[in-house]
Parts: sequence; C-alpha cells; structure tokens
Amino acid sequence: MVILAFIAFWCDTWEDVAKTLRTLKGSVPASSVQFFCIAVDPSWKEVGMRRRAQFPCPVGVDRGGAIRRLYGIKQVPTLLLVDAEGIVRLGFVGVPSVQTLKQTLTQLGNLSQRRGEGPRQPLPP
Repeated sequence: MVILAFIAFWCDTWEDVAKTLRTLKGSVPASSVQFFCIAVDPSWKEVGMRRRAQFPCPVGVDRGGAIRRLYGIKQVPTLLLVDAEGIVRLGFVGVPSVQTLKQTLTQLGNLSQRRGEGPRQPLPP
C-alpha cells in the first residue's frame, strides 16, 4: 500500500501531515507501506529543504497541477491510500489520526487477503 499525501507549504497543516506520517511510519512494518508527498506549491523555492526534511518520505512538487488533476484533488491536505495496482482504495481530506490510518490499513489488508479484492473505486472528480 502507498500513502500519497497532497500538501501545501503555504498552509500550516503540512506540519500536522508530517507529524502523522512520521508517527505512522514508525509504527507499521516498513515493507507494508510506502510514503510519498506531493506539494501543490508552485516551486521548490516555497517548499525549501528545511521543510522537506521534516517528512519521513520523498516530497515532490506538482508544478503544473497534473498529478493533482489526475487524482481529482480539490483540497489540501488530502491523503490517498493506493494499492499495488495503482487503484485508490480510500482518501482522506484533512489530516486523519494515526489510529484511523492504522485501522484503515489493517482493514484494507484484511479485505485483500480474505477476498482477493476490496473496494476499488477512484475518488469522484
């Protein structure tokens, strides 16, 4: 499973996302979840090295907004849980708690093990 976090450094919530991802990453097996952040800021200048260093994962910048449009992101922060096939299994607008993310990851993992498939619908545009 991949957690793809869409953030903006002009919005103070990026700090909450960084803290949540750091805590979550430290409490789940490294092989079970990968983490990536996409900043919707217009350039690396706004992002800055110091801010990026606070994340436990790579941070990229979606300069033209193509990635944001591809996933139908309307608000930041938004966290998407994407399976190994690239299907968005679930999305959160805002910053969910670490407990909520852990429970959701467990449920999605159990669904895929029991039935071979879970809910496989992209977020609405």
